[in-house]
Amino acid sequence: MPRIKPEKRGQKKRKIKPVILIITEGSKTEPMYFDNYRTRQTNIDVRIVSNKADGAKTDYTHLLDKAISYKKEEQISIEYGDSTWIVADGDVDYKTQNALNTKNQKLLDARKRAHAKNIEIIISNPCFEFWYLLHFMYSTKHFNDYRSVQVELNKYIPNYEKSKDIYSQL
Repeated sequence: MPRIKPEKRGQKKRKIKPVILIITEGSKTEPMYFDNYRTRQTNIDVRIVSNKADGAKTDYTHLLDKAISYKKEEQISIEYGDSTWIVADGDVDYKTQNALNTKNQKLLDARKRAHAKNIEIIISNPCFEFWYLLHFMYSTKHFNDYRSVQVELNKYIPNYEKSKDIYSQL
């Protein structure tokens, strides 16, 4: 059922755009990228919610809690064509014992809970910049961390920095 903007006397009713609510782990790169989708020409209303900006934890459970909270606050509903997405890095601290299995189990638990709440989780592994890199090359290479992705990304975007909006280059 599409949302209808209340009409004033003598005006026609019009549909309100579906909302895509995006909860991001990062406070710079991801919000800057997705913010480029907010235009009058798009048929959606993208709302970006960064988690690190307010000092919150960024593990899957906390991101999901934040998504559920915002979804309720913003009255996001699949009935209106709305959707809620969590975008998080899949990086692992390999110095911690059993880190990969622990992170994987947390992701599986979060996905199960998210599915019940009609929330999608997208993992950029190891970091969001890998998505940028895929705009320039096909790769199945394993990257351990942000630094290893950054080295490769610098071949296509010299002196890349997280605070730089590179959407137009992509």
